[in-house]
Amino acid sequence: MAVKRDRTGPPPLRLQGIERIFGAQARIRALDGVDLEIDPGDYLAITGRSGAGKSTLLNVLGLLEQPTAGRYTVGDTEVRALRARQVDRLRGEIFGLVFQSFHLLDHLSVAQNVEVGLTYAGLRRQEALQRVEAVVEKVGLSHRLRERAATLSGGERQRVAIARTLARSPAILLADEPTGNLDESNAEAVLGLLDDVHAQGVTVIVVTHDEMTAEHAQRRIVVRDGRIERL
Repeated sequence: MAVKRDRTGPPPLRLQGIERIFGAQARIRALDGVDLEIDPGDYLAITGRSGAGKSTLLNVLGLLEQPTAGRYTVGDTEVRALRARQVDRLRGEIFGLVFQSFHLLDHLSVAQNVEVGLTYAGLRRQEALQRVEAVVEKVGLSHRLRERAATLSGGERQRVAIARTLARSPAILLADEPTGNLDESNAEAVLGLLDDVHAQGVTVIVVTHDEMTAEHAQRRIVVRDGRIERL
């Protein structure tokens, strides 16, 4: 089955009856019959208590985990019908991922950390470097381009993580607690970046405990015990 992306914008996402069960004996039901539609250009906040299933839902959306049951379509592509290699390809083409843990390589510079995200993009060296410089400028860190990641503040590290993701031009940006380790000032800067990304037509989906972060989204859902409680 070929995986196709509409290059004019992000695809819609549709989850129907999604379940995610862990453990052969304990049978922990992390997601329990989730139905959810996410339209192109949406800005969605996924909220709820710890252990409610928020991050599992984000992982299913981002193709990091396969649902145990149910139907998930990315555009016209049914994910569970794909082979593992096709899932990996679709993830790489469509999704960008930002986590609470920045996953930077401290011994590398800002530019080198961002370039890591382009390893499999098939770009010429010069084109890759130009893209790196452009996204680092976009997140306001051109003055730190050659600095090692170990010298950055928490807010700067998160902005580098976002730049690394943006370098790949994702159609859908998924962020798991992107402000969880930041003070209020740095959190506002990161949220401003996400707002700017969304304004450019990218679908943004954020998992958060933070009310300020959730307020930046256009709409919010609450996950409780693996189910969507409120849309």
